[in-house]
Amino acid sequence: MKLEIQKILLAFALPLLLLFILYTLRTMESVMNWDFITWGIYPRETKGIMGIFTSPLIHADWGHLFANTFPLLFLLWCLLYFYRDLGIGILFFIWIVSGILTFIIGKPKAPNNRNFSLTRKRKTTAVIRKTKKSLRIRTKKKRMTKSIFPPP
Repeated sequence: MKLEIQKILLAFALPLLLLFILYTLRTMESVMNWDFITWGIYPRETKGIMGIFTSPLIHADWGHLFANTFPLLFLLWCLLYFYRDLGIGILFFIWIVSGILTFIIGKPKAPNNRNFSLTRKRKTTAVIRKTKKSLRIRTKKKRMTKSIFPPP
């Protein structure tokens, strides 16, 4: 029992660290009147190459950051708890590949593809492994997000 609680808490470490970084950057941007928009992805422009790596750290406003907080925390926790060995590699893969794809085929002001990629990974895993656990987690995430942040 104690070992399982440690694994649960350990799986929260990276998501909480990432959220701390996101909120720190957003606070710095607001307080110091900085504009991190230049760190974003500009599809098919050389100035947008850096955005492949930095765009997940940028949020348009506080509402955007709040809307991404719970799904990011929940999905990253699930990824790191249920797939301890592969979790960080999958996160890195999603981060880079979705950034590259957005750079190549994206439009200006493209939606946040990373949360959707984490959700799709759950569904694909459920189908491949034929487990209902992954599919239930995906469904709970979808319900949670829609109940907290209903679509406009």
